[in-house]
Amino acid sequence: MIDLLAKAWDAWQRFWFAKENLLTVSVMRWPMVGMILYTHLIWTLDFEAFFADQASWQSREFIREYQSEQFAYSFWWYIPPQWMWTAHFVSLVILSLFWIGFAAPITGWLCFMIVVSYANRVPLAMYGLDQVNGIAALYLALSPCGGRLSVDAWIRRRLQNVNAASRVVGRTLGWVFKVPFWGVCQRTYDRPASSARLSMRLFQVHLCFIYLWGGLGKLQGETWWNGEAVWLAAASLDYQSNDLTWLAHFPWLYQSLSVATWVWEISFPILVWQPHLRPWVLMVGVMMHLGIGMFLGMWTFGLAMIFMYLAFVPPETYNSVWLQFVSVFRNIGPVAVES
Repeated sequence: MIDLLAKAWDAWQRFWFAKENLLTVSVMRWPMVGMILYTHLIWTLDFEAFFADQASWQSREFIREYQSEQFAYSFWWYIPPQWMWTAHFVSLVILSLFWIGFAAPITGWLCFMIVVSYANRVPLAMYGLDQVNGIAALYLALSPCGGRLSVDAWIRRRLQNVNAASRVVGRTLGWVFKVPFWGVCQRTYDRPASSARLSMRLFQVHLCFIYLWGGLGKLQGETWWNGEAVWLAAASLDYQSNDLTWLAHFPWLYQSLSVATWVWEISFPILVWQPHLRPWVLMVGVMMHLGIGMFLGMWTFGLAMIFMYLAFVPPETYNSVWLQFVSVFRNIGPVAVES
């Protein structure tokens, strides 16, 4: 019995904390932080209507009363009205720096604080996309996602070529060598890390719970049982981006899609962990979210969910794709890429 418990504990430890290549979380940083940056750029189009107390339909006093029984941190509570535009543009700069991987251990946590602060300042304008952005910001901040494919990695490579013994260089760049995420050796920083595995697993497990609760929630609605849910969504003018009224002539189709949706969501947490089934399960999800974006107009949410699928792609696949990219576009043979 003790041996069985010990093996189970070791398996649990390996599942969450075994050292993982940094490439997966580094690749995920680009599309996921890019989506966060994009959604915060959109606020600029009508910024005062949401954040300026005098012009906003969500005034500071109303939101504070609305959140009176919650702990809802937001730096917007401490920003004077005359500094709100400045704070917004500074936030966009920080998000841009994290996107390109500059000082990622710092800008990553600042990104998470920004996402949370915006969400808690205008909670009545938050939707599923904003929740996915919060998930991405937290799990990427926990990870060493600036270890590769980043400005930090580029700076470390350049520092390795600098003669540290030179007096001129030592006086000019001495402070740079003291910064942990720039001064350490590139090879050391690129080694597999437990935090990379933890971040990857959090993305994977959280995605499983999203689909599981979504599927179980659908079972509480009669339209998902009788197969009318997809038709009701397709016929709604509030979401319709393309004409789907032709589905009325094929009731078997929208009924099948309705049932297949919640069946797939409930089975996702089981099937996605089967290596031979995983590509097919994820492909169905990609098609579903692209269909939602194409026909119901929710492109950003669909893409954000698809970006989370990248956590299921092993680093070896990214390396293989990179080798093929180099071979095709530079017209050279495969080269060794350090994992």
